[in-house]
Parts: sequence; C-alpha cells; structure tokens
Amino acid sequence: LKLFSFRKGLYKVINFTGLGAFTTPIFRYHTADTTESNFNDSVIGFGYHNSEYQIVISGFPFYYMEAEAAKKIFGNAKEFLEKKFPY
Repeated sequence: LKLFSFRKGLYKVINFTGLGAFTTPIFRYHTADTTESNFNDSVIGFGYHNSEYQIVISGFPFYYMEAEAAKKIFGNAKEFLEKKFPY
C-alpha cells in the first residue's frame, strides 16, 4: 500500500503490514491533516534483528524531508541499531 501525501508531509510512503518475528515498528505514519487520516499509526518503517545483524527499513524517501526531520529519523534508526537484543 502506498500513501501519497503532499501537504507538508511525506511523499510516496509504503505501509508495512504483517511484520514477522524479530521485527520492531520504528516509524509510524501520522497525518498533518485529515486527507490520509485512515492510515494514521500505520507502520512505515521497521527494524529487523537477529543474532548476526540488525537492519532498519524505511518505507519513505528521505529526499523530500527537511534536514532537521531527517536527522531525527536517522537518530531513531541509530538508536535501534545500537540496541542490545537478548537472544
């Protein structure tokens, strides 16, 4: 499912459903207006971890973001990647 938001929001957003084992929702969609309100709280980015590696998947392009917003998102991803998971 792709969400298209133009009003000071993200553009070309992919919604992830049915996340499997070892995944953690990291980024959720929150609308600035009511145009896409039925997609509020949808997972648009997640982290995957196992005993060998950790990875963050983003369902949206960073190209359309303002620098400060992108820095905050990278900070959240970095926090996930540095987290120690029990196995």
